[in-house]
Amino acid sequence: MQVTVQEKNSFTRVLNITVDEAEVNAKYEEVIKGYRKEVAIPGFRPGTAPRELIIKKLGKVLREEAVEKVLSNAFRDACKENKLEPIAMPVINNVKSQAGEPLSFEAVIEIDQ
Repeated sequence: MQVTVQEKNSFTRVLNITVDEAEVNAKYEEVIKGYRKEVAIPGFRPGTAPRELIIKKLGKVLREEAVEKVLSNAFRDACKENKLEPIAMPVINNVKSQAGEPLSFEAVIEIDQ
C-alpha cells in the first residue's frame, strides 16, 4: 500500500492511497467464499454451487463489496501509519477500481489540532 498525505489547511488532510492488485484479489476471493456458503442457486444445495455460477450471478456485487472492504481497511491502516486521527467520516473521491489494476482513491479527512 502506498500513501501520500497532503496538508490542505491546518485541519484538513488529503490522503492519496493505492492498494496492490493482489490485496484486492485476495479480498475478492474471500467475499466469494462468504457468498458461496449462503447463496441459493437452483439445482445446488447451499454451499455447493460452483464458483463460476456465483460470479456469473453476483459478479458486480462481489467486486463492489471487495473494493469497499479493501478501501475501508486501507483508509484505517493509512491513518494509523501516518498517526492521523480523523474527527469525522472521510470524504472518498476518485475511486479507481479496474480488474487487473491496483485500487486507488483519495480520502479527505478533518483532524483535531
